[in-house]
Amino acid sequence: MTSLASAELKSPQILHFAFDPKKRAASCSEPIWKDRIDRWYQLDETSFALCDAIASWQEGHKLKSFDEMVFLSLNGSNLADAEFVATRPASPSKFVYTLSNIGPSVASHLLKWAGPVFCYCPASDAEHAFALKLAIQTAYAKLDRDGVKTLILAAIPRLNEKGYRDVYGYFIS
Repeated sequence: MTSLASAELKSPQILHFAFDPKKRAASCSEPIWKDRIDRWYQLDETSFALCDAIASWQEGHKLKSFDEMVFLSLNGSNLADAEFVATRPASPSKFVYTLSNIGPSVASHLLKWAGPVFCYCPASDAEHAFALKLAIQTAYAKLDRDGVKTLILAAIPRLNEKGYRDVYGYFIS
């Protein structure tokens, strides 16, 4: 059986997707996954980026089968909630699409996943890095012990240096 310390030495398959929020704002076109997500146009930017990433990975046949899914996103929906309050009229039907469970929900729907989803919303970049490391180590321990394959989705709400929103998929299999 592998300990968490020895699991740290293994390297998962990593998928990366860089979402350009300016491209979404400038585009009048609908996403290729629009028919699979109800009210897709109400998603916050992080959830939209997550959907674009998953659809891109599916189209490229990069996704593998898995037994568990872990979802990491900084601060839940706090950034989207603040933007919503500052820029839109109040509407419960729209506000619900900024809740922190929406990202994992649309990801599960696109992946046709009905199993467990473990969600972590760390409060800082350092906590996010720690949670990701712990999730990877735990997934390797579960793989070695029980043969459980895990997909870890990490949607980074902060924009990178190019102004893109990064989404990562880590396969432990």
